Amino acid sequence: MLPEMMRFEPTWEDLELLKDGGVAIIDQYFIGTALSTFSFRIHEEREILGFDPKTTYNRFCGDNEKECEQPTHWKIVY
Repeated sequence: MLPEMMRFEPTWEDLELLKDGGVAIIDQYFIGTALSTFSFRIHEEREILGFDPKTTYNRFCGDNEKECEQPTHWKIVY
């Protein structure tokens, strides 16, 4: 973790209420996986909440991937 970053560490009560998905939405930085519906929903929720796209649209890349494409940033228009 970068020195200027903070990690949201929920209490057991918070975790029971928010579940892992809720924690992923409100944590400071999110890294998902490619083509994951779960990751897509986290991206969507973080976009709605106004999180910085640089801390939202990220994914881990495999060691053997020659081209590592990051998730597409779909801007929500109200």
